Amino acid sequence: MRTPILLGLTLVVASLAAQGDDLLTLDEALRHARESNGSVAAAWRQYVSARSAVALANANFWPIILPTYRYVDQEQRFAGGIQTTGRLSFNQVSLSAQWLVLDGGQRLYALERAKKTAEATLASTRQTVRQVLFSTVTQFYELLRAQELLRVADAQVARAEQTLDATRRRVEQGTAPRKDILQAQADLANARVNQISARNAVTTASAQLRATIGWPVD
Repeated sequence: MRTPILLGLTLVVASLAAQGDDLLTLDEALRHARESNGSVAAAWRQYVSARSAVALANANFWPIILPTYRYVDQEQRFAGGIQTTGRLSFNQVSLSAQWLVLDGGQRLYALERAKKTAEATLASTRQTVRQVLFSTVTQFYELLRAQELLRVADAQVARAEQTLDATRRRVEQGTAPRKDILQAQADLANARVNQISARNAVTTASAQLRATIGWPVD
């Protein structure tokens, strides 16, 4: 499943940036979600199990053939006028067959029920895949948004630091009152708080995306 309007968009996974700026495209995120998400894997296995139930119900219409093999090897002692000992050894192969012709429609009913269950399971599996892919796209853009907000917060901190330095110079030169330093320091502290919040948002969004796509722990 490919989404043309989303092709080419990339993001830098925050916790991987220090390891060489690894890029994760949206297509790769969707592929990981389809292949590694636990809900998707469980849903597909439920569908496979439902298909196996259909095959089992269909097999009830065929005859049952049971081959049997028996090997006998025993020593016998005969008592009579003369006691003798003999050995009995033989192979026995048998084949039995059963074919149920009439059952009041029970097998047909079981087969139809198994088919309907498989269809319902397939529909549920598709819905699960859609939900996971939708969550992947949403979380992908949430992480992009959080990263952009972090860049803005970093820029605000840098600007607040420059403003504080410039304010101190003006105070030293006597062109500004000393109280302006306190205001500049407060602005810098607020900018740093916003920076911390933005960094936490990036970490949270990255963790949510990793969990959805089943990103390997290593």
